[in-house]
Amino acid sequence: MQPRGWTQRINSQTGQSEYASYQVIHARDMNGKLNLGVDVALRKAGGLALDTFHFDLSDIPVYPPQYIPIQLTYSVRMNAVEVRLEGVQVSETATQAILCYDDAVTGVGAASVSFDGGPETDLDSIQPLELNGASCARLSFPAGSAGDDQQMLLRVKELTVANGEALAGPWELYAGLPERSAYNQAASPQPTAQAFGEQTLENVTVSLDWFFVDAKRAAVGYTIRGLPNVPDATSLLGTITLSDASGQVLSDGWESSSVERVAGEPGVIRSTFSTRLQQPLTEPEAAFSLDITLDGSRTDNTIGYFAAAPEATPWPSGVFPPALPDRLVGTYHFEFAAQVHPMTTVEDTLPVTAGGVEISIPYAEMTASATEVMVCYNKPTASDWWVWRADLADAYGGVAMEEGGSLLFDVDYQVPSREGGKWSVPEAIQAAEHGRCLQLEFPIGHAGRPGPFTLTIDRLEISPPEVIPDDQIVAAQEALRKEGIEMNYYWMTNGNGGASGPRFTTLPEGMSFEEAFQRFMDVLGYIQPGPWEFTLNIMP
Repeated sequence: MQPRGWTQRINSQTGQSEYASYQVIHARDMNGKLNLGVDVALRKAGGLALDTFHFDLSDIPVYPPQYIPIQLTYSVRMNAVEVRLEGVQVSETATQAILCYDDAVTGVGAASVSFDGGPETDLDSIQPLELNGASCARLSFPAGSAGDDQQMLLRVKELTVANGEALAGPWELYAGLPERSAYNQAASPQPTAQAFGEQTLENVTVSLDWFFVDAKRAAVGYTIRGLPNVPDATSLLGTITLSDASGQVLSDGWESSSVERVAGEPGVIRSTFSTRLQQPLTEPEAAFSLDITLDGSRTDNTIGYFAAAPEATPWPSGVFPPALPDRLVGTYHFEFAAQVHPMTTVEDTLPVTAGGVEISIPYAEMTASATEVMVCYNKPTASDWWVWRADLADAYGGVAMEEGGSLLFDVDYQVPSREGGKWSVPEAIQAAEHGRCLQLEFPIGHAGRPGPFTLTIDRLEISPPEVIPDDQIVAAQEALRKEGIEMNYYWMTNGNGGASGPRFTTLPEGMSFEEAFQRFMDVLGYIQPGPWEFTLNIMP
């Protein structure tokens, strides 16, 4: 649908070249497969064309959106000036980058490249060119990558404009260096039925230690023995799936997973997995199957991350730390039946007003381990006002946090209808000028104990647009400058999408980035302060 740049790595010693093209593909429209046409044009060093080789590739599997380790920063926007990295070619001794920019820019004044955080090499030559109607340049650098470098950084330090003025950067663009091993795919493992308890595959044992199920959530604990003892490993790779007795996956997309090493037992890992259920369970008991796949051949599937020691040294930029396991071990299949703890409805919660905005809780449901709350309010304006943060605390010291929530209804936005929606929107909200309702979800419940819960909403905040208008950014920069805060505003895109935000260059003494960012949002008029505090009376 849309090109997002490319990278090519040439290895003249082996006669190989690895090429990665970043493009937007609507995976859900492909029915799981895609047909591709690939043209490989070979040229001599002087530019003479040798021949073009064409390949037709049929029924290539299309995976759903996922994190791909090898990436390229396609565009960076700083203070309303954008540059785009259309392509990178790296050999053992040289690097070339095709850079495009806005019409107001006439050229590149200074730039450098570096690999894996190493020394920078300055620009050697510039060749202006036009690409798809845009002003571009081919930047050449007398440095390449002959080793195992994984990432290149192109730092554009200065741009020139038509009046001869120089614009200071930096605009920083990263490019992953592709390797064939990054695209190796292992065959999907086939589960083998195994009774509840313990299973061993390739000398690696997984034991199911405990399980808990209530009407809306299920959790299990398990232990892994037999993997290598790799203290530097930062993650456990693989997947976990919980299904009902008929094989239907129960998760609605929200999952939580944790892994930790067992002190004094090298190589032993204790883990927990929790998932929210698509539909509430109404029967007092239910049967389940659990599949735990340990798979080091797929780096895009991570079960959990190990906590880093406080004294640990951060890994260099572009360097990927080791993970467990280092191969595909297999799938461990467990079957079990569990008691289902029922759900409680919370009623008679009074509305609360702060800063002229009233928030009400028409409905709330709680189980032993999870809570869902419907919050409704008349937004200050027609903009996209969200709950910035909400905390739910029980009477025994437990607390859980939710950010954002999910949108159920909004007068100013068309919200897709939810089939079988359990909660109706109050008529007062439907008639309000800017009425909105959200669903907040917390991984904390009553645990079978009575007592009040306290729900605190810190503030409402406008969800920032993908690109904040330039005049608003300039006005915010001028307002913050009076408070001793200097910032640049960036917008960048890559193969996974894009991101934008401020980079603060000067802050008052003692001010953190988080505080400066909140001041930025405040001067934009994107914050409605609270707090709103509610009491939920629970009788399980």
